[in-house]
Amino acid sequence: GYRIKSWTLRHYPDGDPGTDLHAIKNDKCVSVTPIKLEFVHNTLAMKDLMESLSA
Repeated sequence: GYRIKSWTLRHYPDGDPGTDLHAIKNDKCVSVTPIKLEFVHNTLAMKDLMESLSA
């Protein structure tokens, strides 16, 4: 799952335009880009496909 942690902004300067910190403090918004996505597959359910692709 996802977890969003608080970020105490008063400890940071305003930040330069174009940075995440500047967008959060001045525009009151942020975009989140996932760094890693992991998809766990049931390989048993895909057995026929794997066999036909490896033939």
